[in-house]
Amino acid sequence: MPLDIRQDLERIQDLPTLPEVALKLMDVVDDPSSCAGDVAKIVIEDPAVTSRVLRIVNSAFYGRGIGRSPITSIPYAVARLGMREIKNIVFSLGVFDMFDQQDSAINLRNFWKHSVSVAISTRVVNSFAQDATGCTDEDLDADYVAGLLHELGLMVVSRYFPEIAHRLVEQLVRDRTAITTAEHSLYDGDHAEFGAYLTERWNFPRRITQAIRHHHAPAEAPEEFRRSAYVVMLADYLCNLHWPEQSLEGVEYEAAESMEAFRLLNIPYRVMSDMIEMIEEDAARSEIFISLR
Repeated sequence: MPLDIRQDLERIQDLPTLPEVALKLMDVVDDPSSCAGDVAKIVIEDPAVTSRVLRIVNSAFYGRGIGRSPITSIPYAVARLGMREIKNIVFSLGVFDMFDQQDSAINLRNFWKHSVSVAISTRVVNSFAQDATGCTDEDLDADYVAGLLHELGLMVVSRYFPEIAHRLVEQLVRDRTAITTAEHSLYDGDHAEFGAYLTERWNFPRRITQAIRHHHAPAEAPEEFRRSAYVVMLADYLCNLHWPEQSLEGVEYEAAESMEAFRLLNIPYRVMSDMIEMIEEDAARSEIFISLR
């Protein structure tokens, strides 16, 4: 009989919480009265975060190549990249720190590379989607965060139920079955549900929690959040298609849903190779984040 992990999660007292700097940035950036100086002030309060942000913004990915003057201050970094990009960088680093687990059943390097790649891919999907003209910056940010955290539930299982996580990985390698099928054979629920549960504990917007909860079954998402679920599902699918070694999920199990995503988002299927090419270029950022874990 599958284990009832859902009840066990509700009894766990030390479920991780986001770092204070990330929480502050989320509130400030979403406040229309805030300015770049407000964001810079929050980041500067944390010297460790300041150092890591400056290393990222001075990386080749952000255009700081040989011969260009380095960015040496957070205010300049915010001016260079924008408030929302700085928020996403700090948020990503904070999530990585929470789940820096030793002896994980899951290959953490591949896991985080995949997570960052899917987050970035949501932007590519939205840039190709011909129905995206009404999307706000907050909507696009929500899709990015949902993409980053879409497999967060696997980290929950790995951290709090390590023996079950090892059995899950072994079963996936042995049977090559859909990840949710393998999960339901071992425990009551799946990583999408557990990830949504944790982000609900963090009081995240429902757009994010529902996109995470339904990224394997976007048609089942509430109508007002269905689009985000399809964006995350398609971003995940494209990354799995191009980098299958980075994920425990298999592309063959969501081919039909991917076609529906192309239709719903009004993206011509013929541009898929262009999307993957753009994702490959942008996903170089994942290497930068992984190096700073």
